[in-house]
Amino acid sequence: MALPLQHNQALWVREHRFLTATENISYDWYPTDVWYETGQDSDDREMHYPMGRFGDVFSAHEGPGLLLVHAPGNTFIRDLQPRQSLLTQPSSLLYRDVSVRVALHLEYPGTWASRSGAAGGATAASGSGCSARAGWRCSRCTPPPEDTEVIRRHSYGTTHHW
Repeated sequence: MALPLQHNQALWVREHRFLTATENISYDWYPTDVWYETGQDSDDREMHYPMGRFGDVFSAHEGPGLLLVHAPGNTFIRDLQPRQSLLTQPSSLLYRDVSVRVALHLEYPGTWASRSGAAGGATAASGSGCSARAGWRCSRCTPPPEDTEVIRRHSYGTTHHW
């Protein structure tokens, strides 16, 4: 997928998707800052990064440039209006302008919340899920498995109780 960048524009791209770029495109990497922690006690804690632990940031300096990234399968592009949000599966987000804010979206599905805590989720313009381990939207929601872990802590996010 060819992504044109204007002078001083920067794009966040999912790790391992970079193919090539014009010489005026610079590269850096940053933590995604989308995470959650599960586990019963301090010995059992596990960190989860639904969008990957790091993301690549490409910027155009000294004029416009072109960035080529690998986009497996079908790719859909959405231009978001100011303050517009989009729920998406965390792993499906390929790229975004760095001005787009990313956050977790945790759902508490009624009676499940008392047993399993939040129902997982994430992403940039946010994502939702049915299982604390899944972190993405299920086609049909069923009760989480018995071994689903409670989300203890998480990065900035929104919640929905249903």
